[in-house]
Amino acid sequence: MEIRTQIIKEDLVAFSVFNTWRSGNARFQLLLWAITPPLAVSSVAVWLTAGHLTGWVRLCFLLLVPVYFFVFYGLTKARLARKLDDAYNSALTQAELGEHSILLAEEGIHIAHNADTRYVTWTDIRRVIVNTNYGFIYTAADQAVIIPLRCFSNENDFALFMKMAVIYHWNNQRGSAQADAPVQPVSAKQPAASSIRPLAPIAMAPR
Repeated sequence: MEIRTQIIKEDLVAFSVFNTWRSGNARFQLLLWAITPPLAVSSVAVWLTAGHLTGWVRLCFLLLVPVYFFVFYGLTKARLARKLDDAYNSALTQAELGEHSILLAEEGIHIAHNADTRYVTWTDIRRVIVNTNYGFIYTAADQAVIIPLRCFSNENDFALFMKMAVIYHWNNQRGSAQADAPVQPVSAKQPAASSIRPLAPIAMAPR
């Protein structure tokens, strides 16, 4: 299967945000800063207004938590976008923008961009992840082939393309695991003991 993608700056921002949230330490710090301040403020507000406002009005202070979370998420994306703007003219950023041709095969993935063509085997692919608007085929811990949903004619084609990538990657990982598994030595089969018992001597009765 093959798809031609047009990578723009917003795609790089989306990957940066996604990759940041996947990092355990970074995710913990972001959640800490995104939830703790509004939760603390709303809790204090509820406590201070005890006896002065009705219960449902006081509970409205808790709406600060989701509102602040989405504002914080938007500010985080804007900060990453500014960082990309600062590096927009760098060779690395320019190399990631523009049209890419991605061809999936059972053995690996062919990637063509401008005059460069490279082939990455599924063994070298770290993971394949899909979310609502993107598919990410990781070639390194912080690098991935970005597959935007908008580059497909419909969601079914996008889902089928990413499904094939997941299947190819999983099949290759399973085959590699089986090939690397140690071979158990085959023990020599012990001959089975004879099940025929010798006949006891027959005593002859005297005549």
